[in-house]
Amino acid sequence: MYYFYLDKVQIPIPPPSMTTTIHGKNEVVNLLGLGEVNIVKPAGLTDWAFKVLLPNNDYPFNQSLLMKSKQANYYLDAFERFKKEKKPVRFIVVRMSQRGDMLSMTNTKVTLEDYTIEESHALGIDCEVSLKLKQWKDWGSKKLKLETDEKGNPTGTVSKDRPSDKVP
Repeated sequence: MYYFYLDKVQIPIPPPSMTTTIHGKNEVVNLLGLGEVNIVKPAGLTDWAFKVLLPNNDYPFNQSLLMKSKQANYYLDAFERFKKEKKPVRFIVVRMSQRGDMLSMTNTKVTLEDYTIEESHALGIDCEVSLKLKQWKDWGSKKLKLETDEKGNPTGTVSKDRPSDKVP
């Protein structure tokens, strides 16, 4: 059993599958006499992609505890708000066993990169939304303030100037 959250919004019906892509940033160089070699670098940002059913019907398999009565527009409005605010949101996936034991959890900051809304006769009044998320890492610059003490020795203090400090 899976539980999905974006920010404070619980996805009502977990997706049937999710793709997680961990990007490699390794560098291939050509060394004289050896040919190509691979220089291992830290992994790049992770992407997640999945499709969710957003109900306008009352389904018994709707797992949302607090938002069971919410309809598709509630979730679509939240997705649009995430894009307009231009800030990362918290992405949580809780994986549970049939007995109720927690198997693992993803809990990270992400940006909503893309989402596609699909409506069709087969879906009736419900809709499906394909979501693409990208991992967010806090970043920013550091400021060095130089001063001189009473003996003329230089001293410095470092402060962080991170635009991402105001993110959830």
